[in-house]
Formats: sequence, structure tokens, C-alpha cells
Amino acid sequence: MKPLLVVTNAAAGGTDDGPVEAALEVLRAATDVRREVCAEPGDLDRLLDDLGDRMLVIVGGDGSVHTAVATLHTRGELAADRPIGLVPLGTGNDLARTLGIPLDPADAARALVSGRPRPLDLVVDDAGGEDARGQQVQRVLLVADDDGVPGVVAAVVLHHVVDRGTARSPCRGCGCSRRSRGRWR
Repeated sequence: MKPLLVVTNAAAGGTDDGPVEAALEVLRAATDVRREVCAEPGDLDRLLDDLGDRMLVIVGGDGSVHTAVATLHTRGELAADRPIGLVPLGTGNDLARTLGIPLDPADAARALVSGRPRPLDLVVDDAGGEDARGQQVQRVLLVADDDGVPGVVAAVVLHHVVDRGTARSPCRGCGCSRRSRGRWR
């Protein structure tokens, strides 16, 4: 197994040391592991500069995975031959649940060590938006549904047809209004 760069997010709620250490113990028994903690928005980008031949492993939730995928996409470094590992420690862990990744950190680490990469679809909204600092960004959506991209597109179209709000009344699903219809939130 390749050496790993294991990244946690200091601002995320579920990355307490106990569960992280349980996962790291399993991973360190299998390969060389370097652990890094992201505390600032630019930390992940800096860490990726030194990724080398290591495999990136995100220890966190859906938001942490999304940030990693978006950052790699922006850098032009998201590739099928560079898998990303996930040890789920988020609140919802929707991606992990969809992929069947165990929610126990040590079990997830064992699955990472013995598992195989699984390709996922990526939807990129070219209209983009602004990040928290007001910078223009592309929005990305990682799709782990068996229906793939067509299922997501159908769900978005259905959402905007059935559940769309008015200009004064945001929709229940994503808060979009008629003025922002078609833009991802």
C-alpha cells in the first residue's frame, strides 16, 4: 500500500483525538502515515503541494471530502489514478453511508487498507459562485449514487420544478429562489 497523507479539519466537530487515533493505529500497521491538521482555509492547498506519491485520506465528514475534491479539482489534480481515502467522522456521513464505508473509524481504516478504489461521478457547475472570502469558484458535486449523474440531474430538475420557491419564499430543499433557479447552493 502507498504511504498516506491523513488530513483532519480542526474546525470540524467529529475529529476528536480518540477516534482519529483508532483509525491511525490501523493505518500505521499497514503503511507509512503522515498526519496533518488543517486549521485555516489555505492549509489543505499547502499540504497538497507536498503530497508527493502519498494517497490523500480525509478523516472527517461530507464537508471535508467536498473541500478536498473541490481543491484537487481546482488544482487540476483530481484523477482516477489518485484515489482519495475516507475515514468518516462527520455528522451525517452521507457519502460514507452511500458507499458502504463503515462508520467506526478503525473499521473504516481496515476497509481502506483492504479495499479497492471506486470511481465516482463529479458534476461541475461552471457558473460557480463565491467562497467565504468572496473569491469566484466553481462548485463541484461528488455523485456516489447508483443512478450516477443522470439521477442527480433528474433530481435537480425535479427539485426546481416541484419544490422551487418564489422570489420571496425560498424553497424548502436548498433555499434557492426563482431568481437563482438552476444555480447550485
